[in-house]
Amino acid sequence: MYWLKKFPWLSLVLLLATYGVFGWYVEQSKSLWNSWIIEQGRGWGWTIEEDLLGISLYVVSGAVILAITFGLTAPVALLTFFMGSPLKNDVRAMFSVLVWAFAVVIIICWLQFFAHLLLLISAAILGRLALQEWGCKTWQASLIISLLALSSFMVGLFVSSELGR
Repeated sequence: MYWLKKFPWLSLVLLLATYGVFGWYVEQSKSLWNSWIIEQGRGWGWTIEEDLLGISLYVVSGAVILAITFGLTAPVALLTFFMGSPLKNDVRAMFSVLVWAFAVVIIICWLQFFAHLLLLISAAILGRLALQEWGCKTWQASLIISLLALSSFMVGLFVSSELGR
């Protein structure tokens, strides 16, 4: 029973709540996104079905969740790739500065979406650190976090769609 007391309940409850609210948010903003994409598609001459857009929004959201959780498995390798290797010569350094400047502009322009993404990342990091402190290996923590995050996301989608009827 001692292991039950040391289990990171608070961190995982925060992870579940964060991803559940994210699922709720995606379901509530689905019609807004669908209408915006349909309007943009009409401008480009595309005909897009609304049902297909809803499913693709769920798939993209799930892919973002998996990218966050599996991106936390090798943060040192990712940081080395994005920060260390481009600075080996002048051309790469200039290209790196331009890319990071563009990223900062995108972050500032879409600050609301970046804040949501940062909240999801911080909840996953908190859960991963708590599970590793509890004694889980990196792959176990990533698997647990991804399963909890996806299931909580789906519960948020389901609850929002059922209450919205």
